[in-house]
Amino acid sequence: REDTGIEETERKAGDRLSVIGERVEEAGSRHVAAGLVPACDEDRRKERAASLASCLQPSAFDSVSAVSPEDAGDEACLLAKNLTGVPVLAGKNRWASGKHAVEKFGCDTLLLDDGFQHLKLYRDVDILLHDVSIPQAGLRLFPEGVLREPLTSMKRAQVIILTHTDMVADITLHENMVRGLNPEALILASIHLPLYLESGKNSSSYPLSWLKGKTILACSGIGSPESFEHTLRQFEPDRIILLRFPDHYQYDSACLRRIEEMARDADM
Repeated sequence: REDTGIEETERKAGDRLSVIGERVEEAGSRHVAAGLVPACDEDRRKERAASLASCLQPSAFDSVSAVSPEDAGDEACLLAKNLTGVPVLAGKNRWASGKHAVEKFGCDTLLLDDGFQHLKLYRDVDILLHDVSIPQAGLRLFPEGVLREPLTSMKRAQVIILTHTDMVADITLHENMVRGLNPEALILASIHLPLYLESGKNSSSYPLSWLKGKTILACSGIGSPESFEHTLRQFEPDRIILLRFPDHYQYDSACLRRIEEMARDADM
């Protein structure tokens, strides 16, 4: 297995890793620090928790703690929930968030979520994700397609990860395209792999085999609902009832009532 250097960076980072995301909207005039969870042994955990309590005062870094997706966005809160022990910061100013992570949490490795277009900030490594499930017609600049930059911008990346590779019959065409645009990049292939089912009531986990033979209401509010639905079909449900909402959708009471009504015809 080829050593990409990514694993070694992660090992060296240890408890000094931080994830930096961008908050699209500001909370008043203040930046938002989301899900800041101190990492390490218990003594250092308490020490950092005390430091966190003080640094989140408006007088220090002009930050507030995020208590809901409304404060910092749903993705930042989800990352903070899943990445136990990793500080997750969300703010308009990436440089200020990174400086905060270094000074307050001792981080020496910063991962920028969606940072490829953040050209004014220096990065040591650019890791670019390319979704191979997107039809060729969609590989155009927005608003005609989904791209934020021309495909030729791939040449800036040192690592390019092909995603959703299980949704296409052959990834050779995509590999060749990427290799033609960036011959020096390390190209990796990936899939989205579910681990278990989780109850929304009590967070209990259940095996994915429970999906087999069931009627499922697949309700989603994500950028690629097709990928989510493709994953469900792999576990052989009897029927899937589709209910799609836009990405980052703010569910209101009417939506919840609609979901509840449609769920009456489903087992899950």
